[in-house]
Amino acid sequence: MYLCTQNRIAYDYRQRQSLVFERLCFQHIRQIKMALGISGVVTNVFAWRVGPSDDGRKGAQIDMLIDRADNLVNICEMKFSHNEYTVTKDDADNLHHKAERFIAETGCKKSVSLTMVTVSGIAHAGYWSEIHNSITSEDLFKA
Repeated sequence: MYLCTQNRIAYDYRQRQSLVFERLCFQHIRQIKMALGISGVVTNVFAWRVGPSDDGRKGAQIDMLIDRADNLVNICEMKFSHNEYTVTKDDADNLHHKAERFIAETGCKKSVSLTMVTVSGIAHAGYWSEIHNSITSEDLFKA
């Protein structure tokens, strides 16, 4: 019982860290836009989700969408990690699925850019080349 409780507490703590990081990112949208080089572009920023479809496609949840007036949408995935985050095949597949579901559900005709917001950046290993933009916590605290 103790081991199960201890594992549950550790899981809850990691989950809370991730949620706090997501909230922090939403409080620093101006800095995220600066890091992307789009501080002068008109945007709408929001989270998005869709449930499973009738034809069996799994649901999708996007941490942050930056819908830009310059005909681009940044799909932002927030990942809390104390070290550089390594993008796995599952991560890349999941991001592509989110982009596909978003386009299919909304009829979006804009180009999509996959963006990761992490504490320490992404490691240049695994599937890192699938990510178009990387933003770190350091970027969040620039003036």
